Amino acid sequence: DAVLPLIRLLEKSGNDVWRTIPRLDIVETLGKIGPAAGPAVPVLTKALADDDWQMRFVAASALGQIGAAAKPALPELRRLAEDRTVDRQANRIAREAIKKIE
Repeated sequence: DAVLPLIRLLEKSGNDVWRTIPRLDIVETLGKIGPAAGPAVPVLTKALADDDWQMRFVAASALGQIGAAAKPALPELRRLAEDRTVDRQANRIAREAIKKIE
């Protein structure tokens, strides 16, 4: 029951410093919900391209926790896994998420 309200909160939140922590918490919570958070895959996939490296990291992790329902995110996760311009941890977490999803 919490997935759709969390998605709406994430979509409404801005990208300013004061909202970064709640955004990260929302994404982390969606990951903890696991496969039932499948409806959040599009918004989490979008978060993989966020300007904030922490958001990319947490979004990749959440998608991995969602598992097979996150298959539509695989192209973006692969891009993040190979992107040499981002933090190495984000690359590693994206690779781990790919394994969990496949």
